[in-house]
Amino acid sequence: MKRVAASLDEVIQSAIELVGREGLSSLTIRALSDATGVSVGTLYNYFGDKTGLILRIMDSFWTTTLNVDVVRTLDKPLALPDMLEEVYAILRERSRLFHHDFIRDIHMVEGLPAGHPGTRANYLMVLEEKFRDMICRFPELAERIRERGAEDQIVQFLLDNVMALLSCNAPDLGLFRDAFTAYLVSLMSGAQPANHAAT
Repeated sequence: MKRVAASLDEVIQSAIELVGREGLSSLTIRALSDATGVSVGTLYNYFGDKTGLILRIMDSFWTTTLNVDVVRTLDKPLALPDMLEEVYAILRERSRLFHHDFIRDIHMVEGLPAGHPGTRANYLMVLEEKFRDMICRFPELAERIRERGAEDQIVQFLLDNVMALLSCNAPDLGLFRDAFTAYLVSLMSGAQPANHAAT
């Protein structure tokens, strides 16, 4: 017998696990009902329809990834290239779970208007904020970047390269990390960062 109700968090977690096992295309109200034992009617009350279900699952998944897991990494006492490498590893693993839906240049769900929370652009804006936060963890570096008027360019440079590496499923940052580290060394030559080392 189907359960009439269940915790929304439980249902969302079950949906994420279902996507991890069978792919995003397998995520339907009926499949989720079968996986959780929650009635179809209750799931329709939670999500409305399949589009609502996918949006809620993707939003929960990427919100947790970007605002919990990435933030945890930013709080670690790492050098900036190590921090960036760890963030890349998180994004790569999570993008693979959702079959690259985060990195494809399309809406997460077809037909959404620009600026809707379920669009790739929305998640990229959040990731851009995290890269800004990452740079701010190194006050002297951040100040040098601001003095040069280069903050926007560096954040865009990080975003473009990380997304390019994700799109080809690179195992790590590779040569990009080396180039970025060399840039940081040249920028900080002779300076001692106040917080933890930038490089």
